[in-house]
Amino acid sequence: MSAFSRRRFLTVTAAACAASRLSAGTPIATWQGHALGAHSEIALAGVIRAEAAPRLAAAAAELERLESLFSLYSANSPVSRLNRDGILPDPSPDFRHLISVERAVHDVT
Repeated sequence: MSAFSRRRFLTVTAAACAASRLSAGTPIATWQGHALGAHSEIALAGVIRAEAAPRLAAAAAELERLESLFSLYSANSPVSRLNRDGILPDPSPDFRHLISVERAVHDVT
């Protein structure tokens, strides 16, 4: 039996919680794509595709924005530049926020 990863556990748990509240006829609109090097999916239950489309598009745009900032796979992302150059002159507010959260997590773990 293969290991049950944290990501898989969270996916199964979220699906089970959502499924307990859905009826067979409940509409579910989904977006699938890649984010930060992994297959990703967003599912919105209880709304039809036409109603969900703007929300899913906004979520996909935000994922692309975050990917451009924090991707390890893009040579031009601030994370890649910092890893490569050892310095990141004038980091964005989002990047500074990420570092402050990282420091807080480091301090408590």
